[in-house]
Amino acid sequence: MWKSVKSFTLLGKRWKFRNVPPSKCIQVENGKIKKLDGYVKHDKQIVAISTGVEGCDRLETVIHEALHAAFPWMREWIILAAAEEIARLLWRLGYRNIDELDLDVKR
Repeated sequence: MWKSVKSFTLLGKRWKFRNVPPSKCIQVENGKIKKLDGYVKHDKQIVAISTGVEGCDRLETVIHEALHAAFPWMREWIILAAAEEIARLLWRLGYRNIDELDLDVKR
């Protein structure tokens, strides 16, 4: 399980953070259901990440959706590239979700 973060501030704006089951992390497009790793609801200021995404992919998804929240006008290909490269750098630097490491660490 992941650390329980209920809200965060990004560029002076307060956002709600939600871990959602994969079944609720979908988009219907042209009558077809598309599975998502995460999404942003700007009108409700919510960032949601699927609980089905783990490891470096989860780190990349959190960065990706945070970029969408901060810069809604930014093109998808830029967000995809930036999130992937930032996640790769942070992963190489050793950033991990402590709960994924299965260590007995006191916080």
